[in-house]
Amino acid sequence: MASVRRRLAGLAVTLAVVTAMPAQGWSDVGNPKAKPGPAPTIEYQEYVTELDVPIKMRDGTILKADVYRPKAAGKFPTLVDGTPYSKTNAMMLAAGTFVPRATSQGYVLVVYDVRGQNKSEGSIDLHVNLQNDGYDVVEWVATQPWSNGRVGVDGGSYDGQVGLNTILANPPHLQTGIVAVTASDLYRQWYFRGGAFEFGALSGWTALNFSRRLAPRLIPDEKARQEYIDNLALYPADAAGYMNALPLIDFEPAKMGDKGQYNYLKDWLSHLTDGEYWWKRNPKSYYHEVTIPVMHLGGWYDIFGAGTIEAWDRIQKEGRTALARDNQTLFMGPWDHAEVPWANKTGVHRIGAVECGPALADYDHAGMRLAYFDYWLKDLQRPGFDPDERVRIWTFNANKWSTVPTYPLPETKYTKFYLAPEKSGSSKALYDGSLSEKAPAEAARPVTYKYDPTKPVATRGGNNLFPMAIDPTGTPSAGTGGSLTVDSDLIKAVLQGDERLPTTGTGPEDQIPAEVNTITFTTPVLGAPMEMTGHIRAVLYAASDAVDTDWVVRVSDVTPDGKSIVVADGIRRARFRDSDLHPSLIEPGKIYAYDVDLWQNSWEFQPGHRIRVAITSSNWPRYSRNMNVAEFPELATTWKVANQSIYMDPEHPSHVILPIIPKKK
Repeated sequence: MASVRRRLAGLAVTLAVVTAMPAQGWSDVGNPKAKPGPAPTIEYQEYVTELDVPIKMRDGTILKADVYRPKAAGKFPTLVDGTPYSKTNAMMLAAGTFVPRATSQGYVLVVYDVRGQNKSEGSIDLHVNLQNDGYDVVEWVATQPWSNGRVGVDGGSYDGQVGLNTILANPPHLQTGIVAVTASDLYRQWYFRGGAFEFGALSGWTALNFSRRLAPRLIPDEKARQEYIDNLALYPADAAGYMNALPLIDFEPAKMGDKGQYNYLKDWLSHLTDGEYWWKRNPKSYYHEVTIPVMHLGGWYDIFGAGTIEAWDRIQKEGRTALARDNQTLFMGPWDHAEVPWANKTGVHRIGAVECGPALADYDHAGMRLAYFDYWLKDLQRPGFDPDERVRIWTFNANKWSTVPTYPLPETKYTKFYLAPEKSGSSKALYDGSLSEKAPAEAARPVTYKYDPTKPVATRGGNNLFPMAIDPTGTPSAGTGGSLTVDSDLIKAVLQGDERLPTTGTGPEDQIPAEVNTITFTTPVLGAPMEMTGHIRAVLYAASDAVDTDWVVRVSDVTPDGKSIVVADGIRRARFRDSDLHPSLIEPGKIYAYDVDLWQNSWEFQPGHRIRVAITSSNWPRYSRNMNVAEFPELATTWKVANQSIYMDPEHPSHVILPIIPKKK
């Protein structure tokens, strides 16, 4: 442990020095060898598939890979994807059409099971060994008779962690990569947010994915294994019973093995604060090592959306080489995690409750990815990727793609919208206040409400993944949204949009069923379009009679027909108000200023619509419920009802900060 501390301490010094360097402006570094090329054609009609190809790691562990290559003599560039979800579920293969398209254009695809998963040897320690193994796979590829020695990585979600860590390892033959929908900071963007545990996503990830997937490896005895699977199948049938049990750290479906001796969730909840456990696993700890161009592909409603933007931003500033610093590409679409067009998935025209139209449905995502790889691995600049277009974003309701010089947009006007007591007349929530650009000038009573952890406000949409379906009171219930069983392949179901998924949806969903249990503040009807693109924050002046509690803030678009579509949301656990490393309880009754990060979006509010802010103290089952007691919420077995107060007077001007883009004259 001492050596880890010394290494991380040295790393902190290095990062401090690198971060202090002036930000690099765009240059024309690009690929000086690239020449204009025509639109791609089918060069190879057939491809060869080699299954379970062994790749030996430096410690002797054997990983298994599937190789897809053109059925022709010659040497080709290679795209690599490592996955824990079985090689046949790899993100680059999700839509089933990428293999024939990529091989027809002269690429080899190598998809491998990461260490300890499926057919690969070893034991999996999530986020560990990815750099060494990724390095060894790339260098193995470079020695193969079908390889020309030019390699790229491609993958999203956990596959994106594999790809990003492979980039950080700097294998000599790796020349570029596309990293999609993954985290940069594991503590703040994968496992916790604002100090609150991402229970909805992570309970599904363990109980409906790893528990089933690892059973054959962890329980050799067939009878014991079947008994374990049978017991696990009870989870979707009685989600409420399992999810409401206390303490959360003992969540039964997360226990793997015949005696429950393997438990990822318990491991995560044994590290409730930021620190060395997370730092050594964080990609962002190593961005000063990056030497190559990377495309960062994300979605505004992706559960890891902030990580995509952070990785792009920080590698520009901290990357080791000018080639890396000047050739990071950011591509932010409208997607949630499951709707990202992993391969050649076209025809998606709707995200959540929002219609996006043909500009999204007709977009050739696979063509863009292959054009990107052509530029860096074949020295060809084809239609579909322009190296000068460093930032490309989607704007909701304007329903268009935009190429912008940088991000955030230079013309952004960060505008405060203040909570005010005047009724808006548009909401049936617990409290109907107004939202105004005018700061409060007169004294006003605080708005009060009660937060009962046994009656949480339900999750509906937003940047989430895998939340179990819930009834109107917020009680988890697998029957209300789908019937996917534990025997089903959860990852494949998500990638293919299986309607049996027991979720309440992700992305821009209507909040009205949940909003009735919140307090709201709404603008007057807008008379002209208002574009908002960038980082969204809230500053709440609030008090509670508890020693800890949560503050949840949502910004939504209120449509003329009465829907309230979530645009962005965030949470702040009170004990983490000042630090993620050193939490401290609050003094009951004392007013604190809470900074709530709502992450980012690009959204145009239309004439006739309103902007609404909703405030509450829970978002369940997405986040672990705060029990309002001194013990950490994930460890607590007792709870209390908290009396909450939100202030909106001149000394305590609670507000949200929206990144407004002025209309061009």
